[in-house]
Amino acid sequence: IGLFAFSFRNWEPKYLITGAIFLLLISTALATKDYFHTNSVYKKSEEALVKKNNGQVLMKDDSASIDKWKSLVAERKPSPEKVKEDIESRHKGYFSILMDKASVNQFMQTYIMYRYFFWDMFSMMLLGMAFLKNGILRAAKSNSYYLMLALAGYSVGLTTNYLETSHVVSNQFAVIPMELVNITYDLGRVFTTFGHVAVIMLFIKSGILPFLQRALAAVGQMAFTNYIMQTIICNTIFLGFGFGLYGMLERYELYYIVFGIWILQLIWSPVWLRYFRFG
Repeated sequence: IGLFAFSFRNWEPKYLITGAIFLLLISTALATKDYFHTNSVYKKSEEALVKKNNGQVLMKDDSASIDKWKSLVAERKPSPEKVKEDIESRHKGYFSILMDKASVNQFMQTYIMYRYFFWDMFSMMLLGMAFLKNGILRAAKSNSYYLMLALAGYSVGLTTNYLETSHVVSNQFAVIPMELVNITYDLGRVFTTFGHVAVIMLFIKSGILPFLQRALAAVGQMAFTNYIMQTIICNTIFLGFGFGLYGMLERYELYYIVFGIWILQLIWSPVWLRYFRFG
C-alpha cells in the first residue's frame, strides 16, 4: 500500500486531502453495508425463532437463517471453550503456532487487507503527505492554528470514540452494536489523529524537554526497525516459544509492557543512531 501511495507524492495537498476523503467515504459506505447486512441476518433469524417458539413449521429458509446467525455469532463472539483453545494454541512452540495461524494470516493478508485495510491505510498516507506538504507536520503553522486543530480534533474525535465505546460496552460487545460503531470508526480515529498531531507539533515548537524530543525523533527515524522490534519483543513475551504470557495478563497489566517497550526504544534509538545512519 505504501508503494502504491508513493505514486501520488507529487499531488498538491488539496488533491491529496480530496483523495483521502474519497477513500474514507468508501470505507464508511462499506461499513454501512456490512451493518445492514448483519442486521438483516439477525432479524431473519429472530423471525424464524418466533415461528419456532410458536410451534409453527419452519421452512428451509427459516432454518438456514437461524444457522447463519448462530455461525456469525460464534465467529464474532467465540465461546469460553473456543477462547481457551485459542490461548492454549499460542502457548505451543514456534512451528505449531505458525501452522495454526497460517490460514488466519492468509485471510488477513488477502481478503481483509483489500476489503478493509486498503482504504484505512491509504487514506491516512494521503493525509500524511498533504500535511507534510502544507507545513502541518513540519511545525510551520502558528500556535493558534495548532490549538484550534487540537480543539476541533479532540472535540469531534474523543466525543465520537466515547459514544462508540459506551454503546458497545452497554450492550456487552454484542454483534450488532459492534457493527454499528464501525460506521463512525473513521470519523473518530481521523479527528483524534488531528488532535494528536496538533499536540505533538505544539510540543516541538515549545522547545521544552529537548532530550525527549531528540529521543522521539530517533524513534521516528528508525520507525521500521522499531516496528519489527516491537513484534519480536511481544512474540517473545506472549507466545509459547518465549515466556508464554498470552491470555495471562489483565488489560491494565498490558500497559506495563507498552510503557516498558516505549522506554526501551526511546533509550536505544538515539544510541544506535550515534553509530549508524539507519536502523
